[in-house]
Amino acid sequence: MILEHRFEHIAEPGRRRRAWITSLAPIFDATVPTEAEVPITAFQRYQHLGQMVLAADEVPAQSVRRGPERIRDQGLDHLVLRTTVSGSIRVDVGGSPVEAAPGDLLVLDLARPIRMETGQGRGATLFLPRRIFGDRADELAFRHGGVLPGSAYPLAQLLSDFLRHFNECAVSATPGLTHHLVPATVDLCRALAWEVSGSAMAAPPEETQLRFAVQQFIEQHLAQVDLPMLSAQFGLSRTPLYQLFAPDGGVYAYIRDRRLAEAMRRLRHSEGRRPKIARLAHECGFHNDLVFSRAFRRKYGMNPSEVQPGPQVRAPQPADAPLLGWLREL
Repeated sequence: MILEHRFEHIAEPGRRRRAWITSLAPIFDATVPTEAEVPITAFQRYQHLGQMVLAADEVPAQSVRRGPERIRDQGLDHLVLRTTVSGSIRVDVGGSPVEAAPGDLLVLDLARPIRMETGQGRGATLFLPRRIFGDRADELAFRHGGVLPGSAYPLAQLLSDFLRHFNECAVSATPGLTHHLVPATVDLCRALAWEVSGSAMAAPPEETQLRFAVQQFIEQHLAQVDLPMLSAQFGLSRTPLYQLFAPDGGVYAYIRDRRLAEAMRRLRHSEGRRPKIARLAHECGFHNDLVFSRAFRRKYGMNPSEVQPGPQVRAPQPADAPLLGWLREL
């Protein structure tokens, strides 16, 4: 799924500035200096890749901020890795500004306040749920607002270069290619967290491959899958299955979240008559529509009946744009 904001159709600079600010509103409060102009080539593109949201953009000179009220209201628990292709970013998380130059890797924690000033330029960004990093998430989050220079962290340099090119191929990648690219990207990000924490290596490749195989099986049998089915298919008992999905709160929590994400996808892409909630709950693996509705509201902050359908590619939206829903689906 792709969400894209473009501005070349807005001729008047003031309207283009306001549209740009509105497009950032789901995540940041933004201001564009009156002496600056949002170029007609400016854009934001977000791609939902299942375990992450990949973004590319061309930004104007601007100041963006994420404050305590927005953090409290949204409850996002995600880490962001951003590299600048051109231009620069000045980041301030508490009175000690740092500069990120092209090629540097910037770390942000969406659960903590931040202020950034950017010059006009291009960049690439990954949004990832904190749990993906397992017990190394805190070490990476500790670098919030900080820069990981390639001279000190070779994997940061590798990931920075990778992100610049990943955006180019991800847009046109086939599902089969994405199937391989996404877990490889997750492994690279996890390895970076281990490098930052001073550990020698990330999770064993065998464990990563097994987890991905179990994830595939869950997706293929989402409405029916349970622990006995997984144990029979993979020869694993409850304990190793739980350990495999410990970053997600256990295998049951992972299955529940994937079922809720599938329900959200169906609601968003329903055409014509909206599916009945009881039937949707059953088709997504919930045996009780009340349990389903409560779980849905806890995850997305709204009832299933309040979800508005919409296309995959959207023009600039107000603060309730789909990007927030995507992040909550991860």
